[in-house]
Amino acid sequence: MFNFYAIINMLYNKKKIAINPDTSLNLTLSKWLSYDKNNLACLKKILKYQFSISAKHYFYLLFFNITKKFKAPFLKKITKEKPKENKLLDKIQYVLGWSKKDILKSREVLNLTILTDKKYWKKELGIK
Repeated sequence: MFNFYAIINMLYNKKKIAINPDTSLNLTLSKWLSYDKNNLACLKKILKYQFSISAKHYFYLLFFNITKKFKAPFLKKITKEKPKENKLLDKIQYVLGWSKKDILKSREVLNLTILTDKKYWKKELGIK
């Protein structure tokens, strides 16, 4: 299996790539490279050769015709979304000695009772 994002990054950076490409990889690379508007003219010229030459030679065409960039323009690092910190729930968890799992189980009850009047409970628990 190929590390697809590393291959695209290496195509843009023009670094040495030691892989044996196949037609499915070339199709996928062509699709992803087409998201960059600067590559469209280049891909339009070489796309007609995709099935008439070997997969390795088509990969070389991609490698040599894509303009060099230091970073792939359309690949973004996927980061896990951090949950919002709720100071009121953190304080309730601390006072009652609950774990995160206990808070998640009791979330409905907390929403109905305590979190409906947040201003009062923040004053009561000493949260600014």
